[in-house]
Amino acid sequence: AKPAAVKKASTAGKMKVTAKSGLNMRAKASASGKIIGAIPFGAWVKVVKKGTSWCKVTYAGKTGYCAKKYLK
Repeated sequence: AKPAAVKKASTAGKMKVTAKSGLNMRAKASASGKIIGAIPFGAWVKVVKKGTSWCKVTYAGKTGYCAKKYLK
């Protein structure tokens, strides 16, 4: 028997970075969170979870938080 496909809860798919200067990825969903990476303008990120103003995303093997207003 084939293993059943594993579905992740609340997967929102992919979103694109709209910030012209790029977007910081932070360790927590806060503007004061430590910057753990930078994502260039126009890059696609995998959205793990969508919040009201922050999204948990994965990019280049890192997972962190980005401001939702710069993603579409």
